[in-house]
Amino acid sequence: MTQVTISLALCVVLTIATAVLCRKNQPPRLEGERLRVRAVPETGLMAGMLLAVGVALDVVKLVLPETAGTDPGSYTFIAVFALVCVGAGCHILLSVLVKQVVAYDDRFEAYDPFGGSRTVYWRQVTQVKSQLLSKAVTFQAPTATVSVNGRNKEYLAFLDLALERVPRETGSDELGRLRQRYAGMG
Repeated sequence: MTQVTISLALCVVLTIATAVLCRKNQPPRLEGERLRVRAVPETGLMAGMLLAVGVALDVVKLVLPETAGTDPGSYTFIAVFALVCVGAGCHILLSVLVKQVVAYDDRFEAYDPFGGSRTVYWRQVTQVKSQLLSKAVTFQAPTATVSVNGRNKEYLAFLDLALERVPRETGSDELGRLRQRYAGMG
């Protein structure tokens, strides 16, 4: 029973910490910002479901201890599984709310789920790649490698901006193919 109580407390702490990180690590809005590419917001529903399942597992095991067995292993299993669910939900929530790419005329900045950022200048892009079954496009530069994916409307606007800004010999073929492939979905 103690494992489940500790697990429930950790689930609550993780959820609160995630909310604080989401608020604290929002990328700043700067002058000259052209657009932002974020994850599809519906992905946040999965985060909410995982958070709810994790907390519900602990609560049900505390209220009805005979659920999923009464041996000591069942308490440990529920406690660990609840933490895994909540941890995954928190990471998805950070990815949906914090992870994004902000484009400017001369560069774009990619923010990771924990608030770190990498800057890539358009003119320094040395390679543009994509995979056949993935919508993400990867930009390589001497300073960083960044993958961009997100809502279709924002993603297409980003591809248009990249087509204008990335050196033609570097990415126009790949960017043009991606633009053509996803234009009908917007």
